[in-house]
Amino acid sequence: MRWQHEEPGEDDDGNFRIFTYRELNSATRGFHPSEKIGEGGFGSVYKGQLRDGSLVAVKVLSIELDSVKGERGFVAELNTLANVKHQNLVILRGCCVEGAHRYIVYDYMENNSLRHTFLGSEQKRMTFSWEARRDSWAAYEEKDLLRMVDPMLKMNYHMEEAKRFLMVGLCCVQETARVRPRMSEVVDMLSKNIEMEEFQVSRPGFVNDMRNARTRRQVNSSEESSASAAASFADSSGWSTSNLAR
Repeated sequence: MRWQHEEPGEDDDGNFRIFTYRELNSATRGFHPSEKIGEGGFGSVYKGQLRDGSLVAVKVLSIELDSVKGERGFVAELNTLANVKHQNLVILRGCCVEGAHRYIVYDYMENNSLRHTFLGSEQKRMTFSWEARRDSWAAYEEKDLLRMVDPMLKMNYHMEEAKRFLMVGLCCVQETARVRPRMSEVVDMLSKNIEMEEFQVSRPGFVNDMRNARTRRQVNSSEESSASAAASFADSSGWSTSNLAR
């Protein structure tokens, strides 16, 4: 793989490209706020258009590259990501490293995104209810992971492998980004090079989001009920705010 000391362009297999900062800055109109399409635990994501007209998503990592070890780790992560190919995974186009900053470039997902899948409109949302999400976490807490497996499989799967895949998934959706595994660790997990018993999984973000949403609904409902009761009392007693001025 070519790195920042070489000329930008595609690598030997023609898939992974090293971009210059100037290219990405131009593609995102100077990382203009209107081009910002998301923000995660490790940085913001901007929509961009390359000179050839193709759309990309540029992730601006918020972690500074402050050592050679950090650069090597970054390269290793990208090597892992660039070699992962699947129809349901967004394609890694390339990266940029200039100074202490890092940028990762992906294909832009025009039709949908995970955010729309889970939080978008009813027309675009997948059938994955809050109840199903809550039950998935409950299955982990009750040490009954296989309860999460699609019943349509009718036990036609390797149980230990299913448990491993489910544990990897839970590790990757923990609310705190810094405790989620790196991609190289995920590969080791799936390759059985890491014992899953070593990992303590914390709650996924959506569990707390769901609880917060429920609390807000309860508070709003309580406030509405109080306001309604006060209005009813005022109407029945003939009392109004004008009485206070007297």
